Amino acid sequence: MKNKKIIVISIVILLLLAIIYGLFLLRPFFWWCRGSIYEQQQPERAIYYFNKAILMRPDYVEAYFYSRFKGEGKNLSAYSGGLAVCYQILGENDKAREYYNKALELYHKHGDKTGVIVLINANLKLLDNRNKK
Repeated sequence: MKNKKIIVISIVILLLLAIIYGLFLLRPFFWWCRGSIYEQQQPERAIYYFNKAILMRPDYVEAYFYSRFKGEGKNLSAYSGGLAVCYQILGENDKAREYYNKALELYHKHGDKTGVIVLINANLKLLDNRNKK
């Protein structure tokens, strides 16, 4: 009977530790989600949330720059966000470039070739917009 109690207590402790560990890993995602809600309308507010995610996990590439695709075929569209996009919206192109470069470094580190291609395209658009001014 005593062994059963020890086993049950051990399992409960392990489950609690797993939950706590899982919540810790999800926290940067929570702040990233909050930032992605505000990035187009209130980029300053989004910057605050993206920075909170980075404080928790400095290699959280999506906080620097991310791109997602919706739909398929002719209806395929892409949208992007993160610190780089927020600073670009605010017209702070040097700061935007800093975060694009950080994201590029992290995409290379993680071996994400699609992320690298999308990021290079975003950087080219930034250069193009700068040259038109």
